[in-house]
Amino acid sequence: MIIAKPLKKPICIPLQTFPPTNPSLVEKAPPSPPATDLITHGRLGQDFVAKLFGDTKVDKCVEQVMTIRLPISDAPAPFRQLESHAFIFNDTVFMSSPVVVGEENECCAQDFQSSVTRFIELAEEKTGCSALVVAIDKQKHEVNAILRAYMYLGFQLVNPSIYQQHPQFTLVGYEL
Repeated sequence: MIIAKPLKKPICIPLQTFPPTNPSLVEKAPPSPPATDLITHGRLGQDFVAKLFGDTKVDKCVEQVMTIRLPISDAPAPFRQLESHAFIFNDTVFMSSPVVVGEENECCAQDFQSSVTRFIELAEEKTGCSALVVAIDKQKHEVNAILRAYMYLGFQLVNPSIYQQHPQFTLVGYEL
């Protein structure tokens, strides 16, 4: 048995807009947040690489370090940003766990998730590497909460014997 559907006609309803009576009452659009910054610079004394790996083969091979700044999505002015330091070694992007830069040093879970997702996309698009490794400083962060957040996003703990990083850091990895 075939049931026929009634033919629906599209209805166009014109929308009327009225000019504001007082132009000063018109809301102005808030300024847009700054774009993503990716700054590449040479090595400086005790930088992220030296702190993470000390005097090893990795430290000797890395010549450039990047500073990445991502705006936090819905942050009102003054804008807050997540900042991270990164470098590339053997087809892997190593990145410090993002830190909030700005007036308020809080970052909600949704901001964290969207920002880490943007860091992953940035690593895929700009570097062509096959893996992203995030170094979490055990002395600066609530390690358990941060680890759970990264693992929720698909990261996995990296065995310390793989990269022989400084014991102050825990590494989590993500295949790109």
